[in-house]
Amino acid sequence: MTSRERVKRTLQFKTPDRLANNFPEPFGSDFYYTQLNPNPDGRLRQGKDMWGCLWECLSDTNNLGEVKDSPLKNWDDFHKLIVPSLDIEGQWDNVKTARADAGEKYIMGIGISLYERIHFVRGLENTWCDISEEPEN
Repeated sequence: MTSRERVKRTLQFKTPDRLANNFPEPFGSDFYYTQLNPNPDGRLRQGKDMWGCLWECLSDTNNLGEVKDSPLKNWDDFHKLIVPSLDIEGQWDNVKTARADAGEKYIMGIGISLYERIHFVRGLENTWCDISEEPEN
């Protein structure tokens, strides 16, 4: 059974030979992942990302950092927010070749949710307060 058939049968509850999986290497995945390069959704261990969020990793044991300084602390500064370009030369090359590279696997794009981006840009506490106190923003 191919990965594609396995994923379809898993989603349809039609008894595949095994459940579709998504394990890290070397265990394998039934999906093929692709992303923009550079990826505006990339999470860093250290430094500023394409949105101006400052990331810091607390130790070498963490795979990813966390946002320590958010660029949009005040809504009055919204006009200063850096929105990364999606038109950088070569940025879409991985996506353009994904179908051929994926073979028979389903393609999964790597990115984050709008909620994650908002709390990275605004800070988690500000985001929670905004939801309650400033829904217009």
